Amino acid sequence: MIRLLEFLQSEKVDMVIASPLHILKGGFGWTKRMARRKIYRLTGARIEAPLSGQRALTRRAVDAVRNWNCGFGIEAVMTLDILKAGLLVCELPLSFRHREYGRTLAGFWHRGRQYAAIQKAMTAREVR
Repeated sequence: MIRLLEFLQSEKVDMVIASPLHILKGGFGWTKRMARRKIYRLTGARIEAPLSGQRALTRRAVDAVRNWNCGFGIEAVMTLDILKAGLLVCELPLSFRHREYGRTLAGFWHRGRQYAAIQKAMTAREVR
């Protein structure tokens, strides 16, 4: 993920998100769509990979995150906080893979907990 750091420094952005080139369909996409819609509705920014944990941030971006204790919601809400602070966020398409649970009971359980955490954390930010 050296490319993330290089991109962060060369492009003068505050956060760069690795967007996977090859996506395996693990679920139905509900959680990712919900995160995309909320980020767009609250900031106007279109983020394709709001759940990607592969990121690089500047100190300014780290300081803009209001609460790091969001469990599975951290990626989406850190993106929201950074964008709402007026900082620059971009995505960098990269070839990488992460653990896929697939359409298994464990996969649905994981994505359900992720959905609930993102919904809770973003709702708290909408209210303020």
